[in-house]
Amino acid sequence: MPKAAMRQLAGAIRVLNEDRDRLTKRLAAVERDMDDMTGSVKRQIDAIQAAATTQNLAPWPIEAPPVPMIPADTGAMARTSATPLP
Repeated sequence: MPKAAMRQLAGAIRVLNEDRDRLTKRLAAVERDMDDMTGSVKRQIDAIQAAATTQNLAPWPIEAPPVPMIPADTGAMARTSATPLP
């Protein structure tokens, strides 16, 4: 193999290694952010459950199955949360 082709191949490998390292760092940052986000949600849920326990209240019916919303529910929510424009 000629030296020029070997240099070109070595350069391409170096660029690919740099790209891999950069992507690995970015992926680690995204994973860290996701852990922070999901961890904060978990802490909020734990805090709500702890507060409900001390007040003998359930923040939501834990034993009840979820009830799907119907279009009328979403419309009512939109109307009550809408702020009139000046």
